[in-house]
Amino acid sequence: MMQAAVLRPLGFPQDQEAFLGHLRVLYPSIAEDTLRRRLGAVKDGGWECIGAFAKGEGDGEGAMLGMSGYWIQHRFCYGKYLYVDHFIVDGGKRGRGLGEQMWQALERIAHEHGCERIVLDTFVTNSVAQRFWMNQGCSIVGLHFGKPLNPSG
Repeated sequence: MMQAAVLRPLGFPQDQEAFLGHLRVLYPSIAEDTLRRRLGAVKDGGWECIGAFAKGEGDGEGAMLGMSGYWIQHRFCYGKYLYVDHFIVDGGKRGRGLGEQMWQALERIAHEHGCERIVLDTFVTNSVAQRFWMNQGCSIVGLHFGKPLNPSG
C-alpha cells in the first residue's frame, strides 16, 4: 500500500503539462494540438479535475501520479450525478491504493454537490478498469455507443 498522495484540484495553466502527459499515454494517436484544444473546450464547459501528487520534501508536492476529471450533470434517468471523465493512475503506481484514494475523493465531491450517483464509461476492452470499478461498488448498467462523424478526429 502506498503512502497517501496529496489530492487537490488541478489548476491551469500550472498543472497543464503534467495533465497532458497522462492524456498522451491514454491517447497516443491523438495529436498534441488536438489534446490541447480539447482541454480548453472541456475546461470552458464546466469540467473540473483533481490530481494526485507524490508527497515531496516538506510540504511540497512531487510528480503527478494520477488524475480524474469530472462533471456535475443532470439527466432524467440519473437525476443529479457526478460523471467521472478520464480517471488515470500512473501505470507504475497501480495496485497500491492510489485509485481508491482518488475514488473516495470523487465520492466526497459527489456528496458535497448533492449528487444521487456517480456515472462513468470505460472501454469494453479495459478489463483491468472494469474490475477496479466493480471493486468500488459500481455495476454495469448499459452500453455506451458512439459513431465518429469526422473519421480523422
